[in-house]
Amino acid sequence: MIINYSHLEVKPGHEEEFLEACKPVLQAARANKGNISYNLMKVFGEENLYKVVGFWKDAEVYDDHLASDYITEYVEKSANFLSAPITKKVVRGEYR
Repeated sequence: MIINYSHLEVKPGHEEEFLEACKPVLQAARANKGNISYNLMKVFGEENLYKVVGFWKDAEVYDDHLASDYITEYVEKSANFLSAPITKKVVRGEYR
């Protein structure tokens, strides 16, 4: 299993635009056959900070997700509402 943690910093005043842009990404990622879970979370105490936590069946499925049209389109739009590049940490794991 692949687990990704993405760190997203939203420009002040652009939260609604950011959330609208996330909707199709969340929907498409969750519909992916190899997706186990994919969630967007606002960080408490941090006005403009969000995290995405995704669980994927394997590296091939995760790589397909990254190469998808919905991710490409999101990244192209993200300069309008993100204040910093998306950073992520990707690890392998398994349920216990």
